[in-house]
Amino acid sequence: MLQTRVSYNGLLPQPSKLMMPVRFRLPAPSFFYGVRMFELSLFNSAQFADQSLSILGTLLLTSLSARTRMYGFVVFLLVNIPGIYLLVVTQLWWILAVTPLWLYLNYRGFINNYREYRAQESVT
Repeated sequence: MLQTRVSYNGLLPQPSKLMMPVRFRLPAPSFFYGVRMFELSLFNSAQFADQSLSILGTLLLTSLSARTRMYGFVVFLLVNIPGIYLLVVTQLWWILAVTPLWLYLNYRGFINNYREYRAQESVT
């Protein structure tokens, strides 16, 4: 007697996954839906501080008053704190290597601006 083997190699008709019923689950309505998406972490806080201090420093540096520009240089010295943290965490060492030059230029700008402020103050 001959034995025939039936091979199940995918050629036999099988129920299609496309024909099965699909249930879509919608998220439950929530009043604070957007707030849940914000993750509060040290990295995100450092990014927020870095960007907000940079915008504030740029705003102060564009002032005509020497005293206000001096505060802009102070802000740009402070922005290096979260900036250096972000560079270390993201391992951007090539940008971190230029940080001493950036600090030196900020220091020189601060000193020159302070001298200009003192000169303006002595004239008036």
